Amino acid sequence: MYEIVLRSMARFFKIILIISLNFCNQIPRTIPSPIRGTLDLLHWEFEPKHGFGLKDGNINLDGEWEFYWMELIDAQNFSMMESCTSSRETCKEGLGNKRYLKIPSLWNEVVLDPIETESKNSEKLALTNIGYSTYRLKIINVKEKILCLYLFYINTSYKLFINGQLIQETGKVATQKSESTPSQKSLIYTFENDRDHIEIVLQISNYFHRAGGTWEPFLLGKPDNVHRELENRIISDIFICGVLAIMGIYHLGLYTLRKTDLSPLWFGLFCITLSLRSILTGTQLIYYLFPNMVYNIGLRLEYLTMYFGTPFFTLYFNTVFFKEKLKVSYIFIYGPLLLSLVVLLLDTIVFTKYLIVLHIIVLFSLVYGIYCAIKGVMNKTLGAVTFLIGFTIFALSILNDVLYANNILNIGLVSPIGLSIFIFSQSFLLSTKFSKAFSDSEKYAKDLKLLTENLEEKVKARTVELENEKRIAEELHKQAESALVELKSTQYQLIEAERMASLGQLVGGVAHEINNPIGVIRSNSELISFNIFNTIQKVPQFFVTLTESDREIFLKIINESIENKEFLTTKEERQQKKEIKKELESILEESFESIEYITEQILLLKLKPPYKPYLKSLGKHKFKESLSVALIFVNQFNSITNIGIAVEKASRVIFALRSYLNTEMFLEKKEVNLISEIEKAIHLYDNYILGKVTTLRDFPKEIKYICTAENLSQVWKNIIFNAIQAMYLTENKFEITIRVLDEIPERILLMKSSLNLEKNENLPSQYSKWILVSFIDSGAMIPENLQDKIFTPFFTTKALGEGIGLGLYVSKKIVHEHGGKIYFSSREGQTEFSIALPLV
Repeated sequence: MYEIVLRSMARFFKIILIISLNFCNQIPRTIPSPIRGTLDLLHWEFEPKHGFGLKDGNINLDGEWEFYWMELIDAQNFSMMESCTSSRETCKEGLGNKRYLKIPSLWNEVVLDPIETESKNSEKLALTNIGYSTYRLKIINVKEKILCLYLFYINTSYKLFINGQLIQETGKVATQKSESTPSQKSLIYTFENDRDHIEIVLQISNYFHRAGGTWEPFLLGKPDNVHRELENRIISDIFICGVLAIMGIYHLGLYTLRKTDLSPLWFGLFCITLSLRSILTGTQLIYYLFPNMVYNIGLRLEYLTMYFGTPFFTLYFNTVFFKEKLKVSYIFIYGPLLLSLVVLLLDTIVFTKYLIVLHIIVLFSLVYGIYCAIKGVMNKTLGAVTFLIGFTIFALSILNDVLYANNILNIGLVSPIGLSIFIFSQSFLLSTKFSKAFSDSEKYAKDLKLLTENLEEKVKARTVELENEKRIAEELHKQAESALVELKSTQYQLIEAERMASLGQLVGGVAHEINNPIGVIRSNSELISFNIFNTIQKVPQFFVTLTESDREIFLKIINESIENKEFLTTKEERQQKKEIKKELESILEESFESIEYITEQILLLKLKPPYKPYLKSLGKHKFKESLSVALIFVNQFNSITNIGIAVEKASRVIFALRSYLNTEMFLEKKEVNLISEIEKAIHLYDNYILGKVTTLRDFPKEIKYICTAENLSQVWKNIIFNAIQAMYLTENKFEITIRVLDEIPERILLMKSSLNLEKNENLPSQYSKWILVSFIDSGAMIPENLQDKIFTPFFTTKALGEGIGLGLYVSKKIVHEHGGKIYFSSREGQTEFSIALPLV
């Protein structure tokens, strides 16, 4: 045993001596890098030398490579051009436009210098993230015969040639997206070189990521050294993944033991999320474990770990510093969760562009976290100092990763390391809490023991005196406890029942309310995209054929179609189609095979007769083509209008929810023309009113009123929209009147109102002047037994998807905030809502 200890100590001191000699004898060396497409390794050694393991070792191939933008040149082309013996001008053919680009670099962040030619210099070239290119590097004075090349982080497909030989194609490199296949797998390749130089040709194409090009420098060295460095990186990633996974499982276990404390749950989920991220980034272990993983799935998983990690950590942070948390933290919770829908639903080239939005949210959340931690230190919250130190290190690592992802810093991804430090600081914090709890427990035990001894003496002295009172007290106590338990159980059941009922109603209503406008937006967006393609194909050629007078007639057709809001039933459409066809047959003297097509186009455009002037000015063929092109523009206009209506509907739902949840709304008061605000609200529903509802307006041109205009505008929208919905199956007549009065009429005061009578019975008499806005519709009557419930949140008589029952509740809330009151009456064939606002 003694000899084993001596040998171990001798080996330890020998290692220390070798390391010391290495540091003492190390001579600063200049690391060669590629310059104008050539790397000279004359003074670079891959093998150990000087007897102490001092070596140059592996070399990063970061520097200037030959670069050919939007060209895919095979290695054989370069060989043919170098061996070309014909004239100089002929030899230049086929090599393309040679520039130089540093590796690593992303295309969309680079502006290349002009190409130098014998005649003149070309213009600078700004690269885009979408495209394809060829890279070439020539390495000279290579002494090693067997070398290894490591490529990683290339977006999003590439083909590698070494010394004219195709080594591997990862993904599918192509000049068009339809022919390309993305992949993000790394490549490590060992090859034998029988000459003193190496030619590396790399073809890259990208159609699937926001940033094309290279993220990391390539690595060249002896096979053992390159494999060892890769193994070290993999071991590091496995270690970080294991630490994070263990800590995540540990905290989830803590939560299962004590579910009243949510902090272990959120922190455990956060650790599991980053544990998964550690194998998706770095050496990308996920592709070693699952070689056949699809690029889209791997990239979505990588992005989702970021989008879910931020909400989990913010929730954990809010539970630790619940006294210091701010409402702004909900942005850091719900913002990334909403953005994750973009990752799940949209294409990779789209959702990768939105990563900058998450980075901004993350940066602000880090500032918010440090602020709350500092507040915790000032409030002397237990463990706040330890938390602040660990969190600051973690925040700096996250900041580095954000800058790295945007190609500002090139240190690499270090957030797992920062998180590991933070986790260990949390372990220390937990140990501190457990230690304090144990000390407190010992102190309380001693106090309890002393109290028990004194209490026993007093109880013995007064046992006879208090025996009866004690028995009675115990009996009463048991009865009280039983009643209390029963009361709490009943109360809890009632609260839970009410909460679940409201929540279910809210979720169902909001889901349908939001899904409907989203469906409208999606369908109209697809129609716009289709029409844009038609516009690009047809319109330029069509406009070339038009004279000045033809253009005026074409614009007249479009304007007449857009301005015509007439709504026709199916029967009326058939009748009008016959009339149009009959008129066209009388105008066109000879048989024209497109009469049926022109009739359909005129019907879709809602053009009014006569049509003879159009045919006379344009001719039948140009008139037919004009109708087809005009329909493209009209469809675009109608699609945009429909999207606006859908956005307005979604906006009303969000506004109602915000008001109900008492989140911060528009608080700034300003003077507005109340008439203009109501007119705007009416015009929003022109698509529902024009041709369907007769609207009678009776109000002056202008009434100045100081209010929160955005909030009050929502009241007009809610009342008008409710009236329109009520008139679908009745005589469509809608009347709006506005008056400035010294007092509210007796007729209005007799109606039912929105006020809580026991609190504000005499409110109307407090002001000298009133603005009275009345909305009278011919819709269906509100049932008598439901009229007292219409201002209750989540109460609605509409079908699921047509309302969530917050419109009148929000309107009541806004009107009351302005010191006003809503009156209403409903009978068969007429419903009236009158809003009284004090004119101060």
